[in-house]
Amino acid sequence: MEDFMKLVRERYSERRFDRSREVESEKLAQLLEAARLAPTACNDQAWRIYVLGGQSGEQTTRAATRSYFHAPLHLLLCAVDDQAWRRSTDGFSTADIDIGIVGTHIVLAAEAQELKSCIICAFDPDVLRKEVPLPAEVRPVMLLAIGYPSERSAPGPRHSVRKSLDELVRSV
Repeated sequence: MEDFMKLVRERYSERRFDRSREVESEKLAQLLEAARLAPTACNDQAWRIYVLGGQSGEQTTRAATRSYFHAPLHLLLCAVDDQAWRRSTDGFSTADIDIGIVGTHIVLAAEAQELKSCIICAFDPDVLRKEVPLPAEVRPVMLLAIGYPSERSAPGPRHSVRKSLDELVRSV
């Protein structure tokens, strides 16, 4: 448990990637496998990942968001809403929760491989739809910037600011 707690304590959202280092294909394969193994509601796996790398990936990502951070690799996580489990009482869809689980698996797997990551939700989905051949039923939810940290890498100023458990947790 110590190793896991160290990993989650030290992980931070990277915004200063080393532009000169590509993510090795073996490491990318491990990230995608971690995503595949993520538990989703009823194990429906109502998600798709689009790998945005190289020059075309850079152009696509830069067109869709200011939060590019010069990462050599971006993963676009998308929901397939009509395949997601829905709660029978009110129709609530687990698609976005499932994407959150998949994204968490990827960022923790990245950290375990000495890569850094940043979860990006500030993007224009319409631009991504124009740039990436997404089927109509696939909805962009999250971009993950992934790569090696630069020499200037450091946690953001609010990284260590956390509310107490007393403020966050209620017993009933």
